[in-house]
Amino acid sequence: MKKYGFRLFFIFLFIVLSGWFLWPTWSDMQHQKEINGLTGADSTKYFDANEASIREARAKRLKLGLDLQGGMYVTLEVNISELLEKMAKNRDETLTQILTETKAEAAKTDEPILDIVKRKFDQRNIRLSQYYGDIRNSNDDIYAMLKDESEKAVTRAQQIIRNRIDKYGVSEVSITRSGSRRIIVELPGVSNEKEVRQLIQETAQLEFKLLTDPKVVVRTIDNLDRLLAGQNVEAILDTAKATDTTAAGIAAIDSAAKAPKAPMDTALARQQAQKPFRALLVSLPLQSGGEIFYADPSQKERINNILARPDVKRLIPEDMEFAWAAKPRQMQTQEGGAPQDFYELYGLKAEAEMTGEVITNARAQMNQEGFGGAIVTMEMNTEGSRQWARITGENVNKQIAIALDKAVFSAPNVKQKIIGGNSMIEGMESIEEARLLEIVLKAGALPAPVEIIEERTVGPSLGEDSIRKGMNSFLIGVGLVIIFMLFYYKYAGFTSDLAVIFNVVFILGILAAFHATLTLPGIAGMLLTVGMAVDANVLINERIREESTVGKTLRAAIDAGYSRAMPAIIDSNITTVITCIILYQLGSGPVQGFALTLLIGILCSMFTAIVMSRVMIEATLDRNPKLVTFG
Repeated sequence: MKKYGFRLFFIFLFIVLSGWFLWPTWSDMQHQKEINGLTGADSTKYFDANEASIREARAKRLKLGLDLQGGMYVTLEVNISELLEKMAKNRDETLTQILTETKAEAAKTDEPILDIVKRKFDQRNIRLSQYYGDIRNSNDDIYAMLKDESEKAVTRAQQIIRNRIDKYGVSEVSITRSGSRRIIVELPGVSNEKEVRQLIQETAQLEFKLLTDPKVVVRTIDNLDRLLAGQNVEAILDTAKATDTTAAGIAAIDSAAKAPKAPMDTALARQQAQKPFRALLVSLPLQSGGEIFYADPSQKERINNILARPDVKRLIPEDMEFAWAAKPRQMQTQEGGAPQDFYELYGLKAEAEMTGEVITNARAQMNQEGFGGAIVTMEMNTEGSRQWARITGENVNKQIAIALDKAVFSAPNVKQKIIGGNSMIEGMESIEEARLLEIVLKAGALPAPVEIIEERTVGPSLGEDSIRKGMNSFLIGVGLVIIFMLFYYKYAGFTSDLAVIFNVVFILGILAAFHATLTLPGIAGMLLTVGMAVDANVLINERIREESTVGKTLRAAIDAGYSRAMPAIIDSNITTVITCIILYQLGSGPVQGFALTLLIGILCSMFTAIVMSRVMIEATLDRNPKLVTFG
């Protein structure tokens, strides 16, 4: 067996890795089976007891496409024509006619709108500078500027949609660009068309809000802990009303916060029972008093559910609201441990100081002064400049949150009163982070409307029916192939059948490893792969039978059969691989799913047909030659 050691090692390695990556899928199926068999409090109790395992399995499982689990598929188009109309420094009948013709032509072709517009201007011998940019700019310069603005408009729309859908609570959502102006959104498990349409097409809300006093946030969270620990709402409200809010009272709170704390192990033991809300959070103390609160991504949904309860809302001050950071921050919770993602939970004033309509421009750039990093410069109109001067003058050394659709993207500190409406936001580590804030600041008054041009809904029952029919067709097809190979080629057919089974396992393992999504076309690709894998084994087995009829020994016939069948196998698979690559590059979602699964299957089938089946045949030939037959 030593001469097969290298090949056996790789076979064993691929089997173990496939099992490792498919284990979360199996685990998730078992958890779902248990939860579906329980009701009410029992299912909640099971979830709480196995929460870590359930969330980990759900995050790493093999994902299912919309056609298998149901949901919505929406194709959006950013109206670049309207963007160009709003950007024009003057409008007349000529521009209106050009944009009208452009819109009509763009509806019939995938050619970028800017290319059509440039061609229309060239046909009329009109310079772009007559309507855009500066008179000193060339057509190419203005075209580049318009293209950059169009790209940013689509990126802004994509960011807004992602932000809203994240708040909507859809898991495994897919938001991708298609072409120069289209966005494809896949929402698994969603069926409310009206709600999703409103969510996507609603105007973005960019707001500037002051942060609530950290001490007020701490007191509010303490009140929530008392409620969740079993105290009566009215009693908590009475206590809150009786709280000393004078300077001496606040000083007493500060002294209590700075008092020696109980030993850490005792605090941890009591926290779950006495402070159930704080148990979901991680807090860092502030020098000025109060705390900053963070939450693990896995706890956000639970915290949101608590904050949505009517009794909890009564304990939150009327002029305050909670909001999450839009992006996580990496923190190290244990000495020597790896950094983890945490979302900051902000306490904001409920009333916005200013909205995003007053922003006229924003630009991200590297900081040329100070300690480097990236900055974002922000410009406002006349009305915004007056408001901003008043707001910053009244709130020096306080933080103002920049929130898009209730998600906080930045909370800079006001250093001084800002006059003139030109501001600089510092503190960003990279230019990518600064560009994201630039997009957010420009998204307050979205210049290019988003239109839904295609919408498909797959109900859960239809998805279950697709899974059942897809799996039935797959199992029937594979079963017939296995039975035919076993009866026609005897032992060689048995090894081919094992190779086919492991081929399917390897395909699923690779899809799970790369977090790919299995769709109905993907199942069709797997079924076609089974045929390709068996085809390779048929070529090999028939060549071996031909070599045996000319008087060669069985071992010599096996060697000759594999070597002479190899060119035909490689040729047929290479042509299919080329076809798969073309389909994947030029096709859309379902076609790409089919091409990707087929491509992975072909590579796996070559390994199982050429390596795995040969090792099994040769190893058996060494130990029991009489068992090796080719029908």
